[in-house]
Amino acid sequence: MNEVKTLFYKYYSYFVLLFLVVISYHAISFLQYSFKWDMADQFFPWRYLVSEHLHAGQLPLWNPYQNGGYPMHGDPQSAAWYPIVWMLSFLTGGYSIYTLHIEFILTLYIASVAFYKLSKHFDYSTHTSILLAYTYCCSGFFIGNAQHFTWIISGAFLPFVFLYFLKTLQSPNLNSSFKTALALFFILSGGYPAFLIIVSYILLALLLIKIVALLKQKNYAQLYKLLSHQAYIAIAFLMCSAVIIYSIIYCKPFITRGESVTAAAALFMPFSLPSFLSFLFPFSTCHHSDIIHTDISMANAYMGIAGLVFFIVFLFRRNKTALQKSFLTIGIITLAASVGSALPVRIILYEYLPLMNLFRFPSAFRIFFIISFLLLGGSELDKIIGKQVLYSNLKYIYAGLLFMLIACLCLAKLKNYSSVGIYDYLFNTAFFNEHCTVYDHIIIQALVHLIVLSTALILWLKYRKHPTSLKWILTAFIITDVFIALNMNMKYTAVNEYSKPDDIAVMLNKTPKGFPIPTKRIIENNDNIQTLKPFWKNLNIFQKEIAYDGYNPFFLIDYETLETSPLYKISQENFL
Repeated sequence: MNEVKTLFYKYYSYFVLLFLVVISYHAISFLQYSFKWDMADQFFPWRYLVSEHLHAGQLPLWNPYQNGGYPMHGDPQSAAWYPIVWMLSFLTGGYSIYTLHIEFILTLYIASVAFYKLSKHFDYSTHTSILLAYTYCCSGFFIGNAQHFTWIISGAFLPFVFLYFLKTLQSPNLNSSFKTALALFFILSGGYPAFLIIVSYILLALLLIKIVALLKQKNYAQLYKLLSHQAYIAIAFLMCSAVIIYSIIYCKPFITRGESVTAAAALFMPFSLPSFLSFLFPFSTCHHSDIIHTDISMANAYMGIAGLVFFIVFLFRRNKTALQKSFLTIGIITLAASVGSALPVRIILYEYLPLMNLFRFPSAFRIFFIISFLLLGGSELDKIIGKQVLYSNLKYIYAGLLFMLIACLCLAKLKNYSSVGIYDYLFNTAFFNEHCTVYDHIIIQALVHLIVLSTALILWLKYRKHPTSLKWILTAFIITDVFIALNMNMKYTAVNEYSKPDDIAVMLNKTPKGFPIPTKRIIENNDNIQTLKPFWKNLNIFQKEIAYDGYNPFFLIDYETLETSPLYKISQENFL
């Protein structure tokens, strides 16, 4: 019993984060509903097929069921080489819809632990680090892009990359070098390639800053040691990733992806200027309208009211450290790149930096300014938690925030021409979703903020004489604020209310297992045959029949050529 207590007190931060992550995301999705869009129609079928290969005693090299067959081992998004998918496939006896939920929660937990450790590296207290980690894994990036599993996997491991690379810069050692390489490997094997490209340039910039500093100090011994460990990172990364890199290089001549995208494509789906509403009103991004000018999955960058406020306070601080200035620069540049055509930054990166022309979605940059802004705002939060600032200063921040929320509420009410309101949102959500406007979303979010802020104020006035009251009221406020924002957005961007895991499990249990010989003509198998609802794409992975189409950006050049040929229809009709 004493050993259990000792273990708990030693790792209680990780237990707290696990509890917060499970409770926050479990509230709607984990037991009641399944996932929607790409999570259900791309990432789950691909993982299911990888697991089928592994349990058949073979490597996941080929997907025979989409587009007539293609080499899935060369697709970075297929999870063919992602260790966590392999591990869960064996531990759970095969990748199922429940395994998808477990991996989703595990990924978010990894994100929280990674950011917690990164915050500790900035010398923040355990209490502050837990709050920052919780805010990060529940931020607008993770809930907005919940359907894009490769994106949230990248977001989960990025703090680890920064943590161990900063340790390598500060004091080069083999442990940090290997962990940096391992974190980069996890992004390559399970994440979205754009994040690996972006973070590589950021690490290069941080390295150059450190090299310049050492040259000015004429500390050549430390410079040699530093460069040696950069070589160790590269070697360790290449060793871990050799199979993946070989697969990508081998398949590159045969696929349509891998070449430069057009400039228009590189600016597709930005974090648009109207998306800045999400810094204060994340619920506003859940409305499909022309006002946001981007997809709802790309429009959310919420990092909590406290995260936003403390970052703004940090901006007015005079004495910023070199590390803080570096992360502030990273945050500003990535914010400017994320807005797409609104500023020239993204197109400059596209034109002049190698590999920056290989991916779309400028909104991918927003995870980097969220990391930067949260870390920088954390310094101000840590001062309050540690009682290093006067409480009287907070009343001005609170009054300004209250005034801004009321002003936004009034403005939204004046702009709101719909006949729906908070009553419809709570009790008639179908009517609300059909008739609401963006301003309805802002009104509801503003009212929620006002209720939470007012409650925090009442508690503060009642318990202000208690020495630790502000610390715990602020803690409750941050967790409540982030929790509510997360769950207000979840049903719009993460879960399918008409799809239940139990029903999906029963349905999939009736499908063929392993790799039986296909029995249907290829022309009979396409994604328009809705036999496995709520799924609507890549159904033949479950039915074990060869399809001539599929929902997949990884496409063979020869097959694309065939599609435009007169032979295409003939081959469909005659292929058995």
